Amino acid sequence: MFANQLCNHSVRRRGNVAVLMALSLPALLSLVALAIDGGILLSERQHAQATADAAAMAGATVLYNYYPTLHGVDNGQAVAAAYTLAYNNGYTNDTTNSIVEVNAPPLNGIYAGKASYIEVIVTYNQQRAFSRIFSNDTIPVRARAVARGAWVDPKIGVLVLDYTGNKRSKVRGTEVSTKPALPSSSIPTTPRPP
Repeated sequence: MFANQLCNHSVRRRGNVAVLMALSLPALLSLVALAIDGGILLSERQHAQATADAAAMAGATVLYNYYPTLHGVDNGQAVAAAYTLAYNNGYTNDTTNSIVEVNAPPLNGIYAGKASYIEVIVTYNQQRAFSRIFSNDTIPVRARAVARGAWVDPKIGVLVLDYTGNKRSKVRGTEVSTKPALPSSSIPTTPRPP
C-alpha cells in the first residue's frame, strides 16, 4: 500500500515539473535573447564610437594640415578622409545597414558652425539575433564624435594630468619647471590609497 502511494506521488510530481518547465521556458528564453542581443548591441556601440572617434580625428588631421592656408575651413578633403576611414572600418554608408554623416563645421552641439571642427555621426542598423521573436525591425546604434584641427597656442609645453606638487622634473637630462594647469587651490588633495 505504501509503495503504491509513493509511486503515484512521483508520477504526479513529474507532471508538475513538466508543466512548470513549459510555463517558465518562454520567460527564460526571452531573458537569454535579451542578454545576447544586449551584448551584441554593446559591442556594436563600442565599434561605432571607435569609428566615429577615428573618423573625426582623421578629418581633424586634414584640417590641421591645411590650417595655415584655409584657417579651419574644409576644402572637401577633411570630409573625404572621415568618410574613407569610416568605410575602411565597415560603415559603408549604404543607407540601409549604415549611415555616416560628416559635417565640417558641425551642425549640432556647442561647436556648431565653428571653423576647424569636424563632426562625425555613425548610425548602424543592427539586425536582431534572438529577439526576433519580439520584432523583426533593426535596432539603430548611434555614435557621435567631434574633433578640432587648428593651430592654437595652448600656452603650455607639457600638460600634467596627475600633478603631485613637484615643481621641477628632468626630461632627457634637462631640468624643466612644471606648473599645474589649475590654480593650486583647485588641485584635489584627496589622499592616495596605500
